[in-house]
Amino acid sequence: MGKAGYLGAMLTRVAGPDTANSAGGVNWSLWPTGGLNIQGMAVRTDNPSLRGEISKGEISAYRLGIGFQKSSLGFTGQHLYIEPGVRADLGFVTRTDIRRSDGLLRLTATPRVAGLRRTDLMIVGQYQTRTTGEFQDRVAGPAFSATWDSGENVTPYFKSGRTRLDGGFELGCRYPPVTTNP
Repeated sequence: MGKAGYLGAMLTRVAGPDTANSAGGVNWSLWPTGGLNIQGMAVRTDNPSLRGEISKGEISAYRLGIGFQKSSLGFTGQHLYIEPGVRADLGFVTRTDIRRSDGLLRLTATPRVAGLRRTDLMIVGQYQTRTTGEFQDRVAGPAFSATWDSGENVTPYFKSGRTRLDGGFELGCRYPPVTTNP
């Protein structure tokens, strides 16, 4: 696992008079070399109320990520998959039925001009679908970061994206609603 690697595991169970939920999983971080990191997690939940509907009540999620960092070049990427019925009653799951991939590419220069310590040019992106492949979200864009010898930093960025909504909603407004005269 390397000097900074780890392997962890967790089991939880919540039971009440009408419901029960068990969740268990492992997570890890491996450093095959000083600049290469491989991370992941695998989770399984059991919802007796879903037995016979989805995977006999046993639902899974996983994440696999990779990071490669050198002084002038860096890349991080991950893929996350959470089945529709995942339910962890003690928390940990913010959204289900997703398949999401993220990436970031970084190019770094050390110009030593005007007190600059380093500059980073980055490209970031994320693409998300349902587990069936139906489009949900995408976002991508460039970023630039400048760090001075004093430690001050500025990072302007631009992101453009698209989101598919599952249904309509009302916009909230602190002002009275706008009405039209007949």
